[in-house]
Amino acid sequence: MELFSDIAFASVYPEKEIEKEKEVIADEINAYREAPDELIFEQAEELVFAGNALGRTILGTEESLEKFTRADILRFIQRNFSPENMIICVSGDYTVEKVKKVVEKALLPYMDIITVPKKPRERITPQNYTPTQVERIMDTHQKHIIISSLAYPVNAEGYIPLTLLNNLLGGPSMTSLLNLELREKHALVYGVDSFYTAYSDTGTAGVYIATDEDTAQRSIDLTMKILKKLREEPLSPASLSTAKKQILGQLAIASENELNQLLGVGKAYMTQGFCDDFSTVKAKIEAVTPQQIMSVAQQIYAPEGLSTLIFTSDKTK
Repeated sequence: MELFSDIAFASVYPEKEIEKEKEVIADEINAYREAPDELIFEQAEELVFAGNALGRTILGTEESLEKFTRADILRFIQRNFSPENMIICVSGDYTVEKVKKVVEKALLPYMDIITVPKKPRERITPQNYTPTQVERIMDTHQKHIIISSLAYPVNAEGYIPLTLLNNLLGGPSMTSLLNLELREKHALVYGVDSFYTAYSDTGTAGVYIATDEDTAQRSIDLTMKILKKLREEPLSPASLSTAKKQILGQLAIASENELNQLLGVGKAYMTQGFCDDFSTVKAKIEAVTPQQIMSVAQQIYAPEGLSTLIFTSDKTK
């Protein structure tokens, strides 16, 4: 804790080291350009969160990186590093009282920094989402596709149903709807999955497809067919029960990893101010109905609300 406190509040950020780190980040930016399966996710968020900070890459651009100074870092620290913006998570056989004593002792030398009034930037919730269809020519041998839209924030009523639907649609299981249809049955894709990222005030959900030029449209058509069925037909009780058992099993396995637990608890408190225990999450998942799944699919995967981003290989143009 003393080391963490020293890093957070007493780092000096030498100019020479900042310049070295700029070079590292510049290399990461270039590496991202050579990984279309990763780059497309960032650019898809640019479409969904157009004009908002959430749509910007965390790495920045070469132009913004070049302008970055030591003074910018210090201003960021002064604006954001305060007790009301921080959460300390501890995993292990410790009481709250003991952790509190250790934390207070470690932070004591920095109270003159911590207690300075802060003026954090006001968070602006994305507004006026406009579905967009974009195709970009890229240096890639495959065709990469993301079909996405705005989704619920983490504290929304639809959060649990959409989490369950996302896992059923294209989660890590080989029996996901997309994997069974596009990969196992028709052998159309190299990879296919779905995603749902929830923030404190908004979210995004969608489908990612990696395929060839001649199988791309067929892959999109089958994906849209699956989404249509989810919107129009309620899941059978047996299918929903299987989906619930599957996600609960995944959560139970993940909860055995202390690092996963630590990160999950910290994120939960940061985004919603509390953290449900496993039994509460289990009860919420088991309470989801077929009608809720269908309603969520109708809202999130309505055709008129979907944005599409396609990376087309420059070898085919």
